[in-house]
Amino acid sequence: MFKIKTGKLYGKYVHPWGIEYTESNIKIRKRTLSKLPIFNKLKNKNFKRIKVLEIGGTGQDAVAWCKLGFEVTYIDLSKDNIIKTKKYARKKKLTLKTINKDFHKIKFKSEEFDIVRSRGVIQHMSRPAKVFKKIYHLLKNGGYFHFNLYRSGTFLYFFVESLRKISKLINFKKFYKELNKFKVTKKENLSIGNPTIKSKSKFYDIILDDLFVPILNPANYYEIKKDLKNFGFKIFKENKIKKLLDHDLLYPDYPLKKEHIVFDVIKKKVTKKNFKSLYKVSNVESKIVKNIKNYNLSNKIVKKLLKIVISKKIYNNKLFLFHFINLYKSCYLLSVSNLTGLQKHIAFRKNVESIIKRF
Repeated sequence: MFKIKTGKLYGKYVHPWGIEYTESNIKIRKRTLSKLPIFNKLKNKNFKRIKVLEIGGTGQDAVAWCKLGFEVTYIDLSKDNIIKTKKYARKKKLTLKTINKDFHKIKFKSEEFDIVRSRGVIQHMSRPAKVFKKIYHLLKNGGYFHFNLYRSGTFLYFFVESLRKISKLINFKKFYKELNKFKVTKKENLSIGNPTIKSKSKFYDIILDDLFVPILNPANYYEIKKDLKNFGFKIFKENKIKKLLDHDLLYPDYPLKKEHIVFDVIKKKVTKKNFKSLYKVSNVESKIVKNIKNYNLSNKIVKKLLKIVISKKIYNNKLFLFHFINLYKSCYLLSVSNLTGLQKHIAFRKNVESIIKRF
């Protein structure tokens, strides 16, 4: 059984499909960074003296920081992303420090950075709560931390978690081969992924990310907020989320991401010691919906499909892989539709039932 490591998944497979390393995309990222709340606090300051740590991503955000004039360090698990970024920085005559290591394992000086930023990365780490703790110690007093996390309690991550119970059985290379044969219409592609960033195939990018990254841990907004305060961060901007469970929600809500978990925080001088962190690695979506009868029916049909897949050993069967990919596509399109949560789950069960009948 061939499994894929996080660094290789993003460097060799996901990002080449989803992210084109181009000047136009970097300009978009420069504009995005310039809109961060911290820029209002940085007026009249010398950016060259401000040290930035960019954790994860393709490297294009790190380059964008450089082009804005900051002193930048970029760390990523992917060797491919590091190589591309170093090559691009040299071409543009930019000074950029790159590190190809696991963030958990790298040693920095305490209170080294003025700004730390990480987008869509922390939920893929083995010890996410320790990431917050480490970032707190890396920041100078008054230092700024901006990040986002995938949000738990949505239909998107309910079906993703459900399908990951099966994808973990699949040989990645065989899946990737069948995925390359799979066709997505132009209309469907317009509904998938972030339209502000140019890409070769948003669908190929997103399905690989959702189903094969080794760790995927969407976060509870309320738990993250408590953890941040306990670690010693002062929240000065956030996407306020009203409901823990909202399957009616159109999500992921690209390009605005108003429903994502996004925080802008500043390090305070005082931190609460010896508290129990709430953000842990655990699949929780099926538990969140367990007490809702209609949604729990979806849990049951996933178990039924999983039982068939295992008993008949069809997880690497070409025909099954085609239908499994198609199921993911159908579910993603449901997640960005205006259907209610009830309607989404009814459609989800019909799609799963059609696969069960075939096998």
